[in-house]
Amino acid sequence: MHHSDWYRARFAPSESAPAPHEFGPPDPVQVDVPAGRFNREGESFFYLAKTPQGALREAFRSVQRNGQPRNQPWVQRFRVINLDRVVDLSQLVGYAHDQQSQTAAAPAPPRVNQHAGGGQLVAGPLLVGFLRLCLPSRGNGKGRGSPSAACSAADAYSCCRLLAAWAQRENKSGILFRAAAHEAANLVVFRYDPDRMRAIAQPQPADLTRLHRSQRRWQAAA
Repeated sequence: MHHSDWYRARFAPSESAPAPHEFGPPDPVQVDVPAGRFNREGESFFYLAKTPQGALREAFRSVQRNGQPRNQPWVQRFRVINLDRVVDLSQLVGYAHDQQSQTAAAPAPPRVNQHAGGGQLVAGPLLVGFLRLCLPSRGNGKGRGSPSAACSAADAYSCCRLLAAWAQRENKSGILFRAAAHEAANLVVFRYDPDRMRAIAQPQPADLTRLHRSQRRWQAAA
């Protein structure tokens, strides 16, 4: 993955614009890092979205879950200059989505791509089944991932963290995956390296009204 732009959003605690470095991954020495989709509690990963709207949606979901105040949202652009060995799961979808699309034409055999020299692995049925447990489903028409009968949300997150632990052990840099809350891809990077990814320009203020309108349009099309 080379010279690719990604985005991260946050709600500023005050009216003044946050500095670009404030959009970096949390420092577990200074703050309590909650468990996320791929990171365990106390483990700091760097989550990015492919579009500004996607980053805003992820930040909005976070403040909703944690009951944080919704102040002015800001978006920071990051450029991934050189990030090798990223496991690409963006072509796999969750179980509930698959169950609703069983009548569609049979998809091509799933592949697990490894960017930049890692080759391409054709995933077998057992591996594909496990990976799909890890991935959010977007088949409920509400723009949110929903657990299927085969896997609860808690189980799915446990699978994600197990997958991340395996990827780190195999010296991977991160995981590219489909988002549950928006139409674009997300990227999780295990170790933030400012020489490989850097903030571009200054954060830009965002309009939540436009975010809600675009989200409604996406939900209606889901």
